[in-house]
Amino acid sequence: MTTTSPRPDPGAVEDMSLLEFGNSLRAGHDAVAEVAAHYEKLAAVAEDTQPVDSAIPDAIRTAAKFMREAESILGELPATFDRQHEADRERAENPRKSPAVEEKADSKNNRDHV
Repeated sequence: MTTTSPRPDPGAVEDMSLLEFGNSLRAGHDAVAEVAAHYEKLAAVAEDTQPVDSAIPDAIRTAAKFMREAESILGELPATFDRQHEADRERAENPRKSPAVEEKADSKNNRDHV
């Protein structure tokens, strides 16, 4: 029997604020690292204790290698996001006078006045 993990609701991602979106980027690195480690272990087990053709652990290792490359890229995403959105984070952490005053500066409230 095959089981799959539930997928996140795409609507939940679409409805995230900018900073929620940025924070969600941090989860990918750890998730991919865990999956890569699992596949590396599977490759070792396949090679050492399973009666499988040598092509199987080789293919598993290839997949794990690509996962490690993805892990590296995903590890850089949060810092890239933080650099590109430093002003947004600063504004959220230190709103003008109060959150209510900051709301008046929000671009969604000013589109028709530019």
